[in-house]
Formats: sequence, structure tokens, C-alpha cells
Amino acid sequence: MKEIYRKMGQPSTYGAFCHLYVNGHYLGLYNHTERIEDDLLVSHFGGNAADWEINEDLSSPGPRWTAMLGLTNYTDFPAYVDLENFADYMLLHIFADSEDWPHHNGYAATNPAIGFPYRFFVWDQEIVFDNHSINKISINTGAGALFQKLRGFPEFRLLFADRVRKHLFN
Repeated sequence: MKEIYRKMGQPSTYGAFCHLYVNGHYLGLYNHTERIEDDLLVSHFGGNAADWEINEDLSSPGPRWTAMLGLTNYTDFPAYVDLENFADYMLLHIFADSEDWPHHNGYAATNPAIGFPYRFFVWDQEIVFDNHSINKISINTGAGALFQKLRGFPEFRLLFADRVRKHLFN
């Protein structure tokens, strides 16, 4: 999922799969990966660590997230969220039928001090492409809450359709 998201032109962490042994006892296959924390965000995007607001696991919203969900005019959203990034994030997860999402297993980060609107990052998506029977469109928590809000605007629906066309039909 992280690699696909990166190929969609979105920021994504890197990781490597490895077999883990402890004292000769095999514990399985692990994905050693970068963590989405302020030091990673500073090294990739700049700013000061204290200025980053991270919605970890999409279950720890900060004041900027709360303010964003309170917006009522579509034209105000680009200052709060990278809309193409969010559309691609939603498209990837809906297409892959990520089972334990959108209520958690994702990250969003913003740094208003450097003009960095919320961008979304793929996280912990080992359960995908296996059960296309769950309706993720109607979930109203985590990333789903923002999606519900934005899909009420014709401009976002058009942007989302454009991203679907770009990634699935070209």
C-alpha cells in the first residue's frame, strides 16, 4: 500500500521486510519501517518539531483537525488539507478494501507554521484486497469523517472523479 501510494505521487514512508529471530527462535516476517513522527516530518518537509500536529492512528485529533471538520465553505479547505493527497488516500484505501480503516490505521500531519496542510500517510495495511463486501464509504470516523464532509461539495466530487480517472483508467 505504501509503495502504491508513493507511485500515485504521494508522500509515503519506506520499510523493508525481514525475518526476525530472537535467540535462534523464529518470530516471523516483520516490516521494519519509518515511523510517522515529528523527526521524520522535519527531515522530509522542514519546520520545527514542535509545530507539527500529527493525528496518530486517525484517532488523536488536535485543534487544527477539529477546526477543519468545522469548516462549511469548500474554498477554506485547501488551507487545512491537501485535497489531491486526501482524494488519492481515500481512493487507494477504498479500492484495496482496507479492513480496519478508516477509523484507524492511518496518519495525517500538518504544520501551519510552514504552510503544510494536512497530508495523509498509509499505515498498517496488511489486511487488504481480501474482502470486498464492507461499505467503507459510509463510515464517519477518522478519515471517513472528513470524506463525508468533503463529498457534500460538488468540487470535491469532481476532484475525486478526476483522481479515479487518472489512477484507474490511464
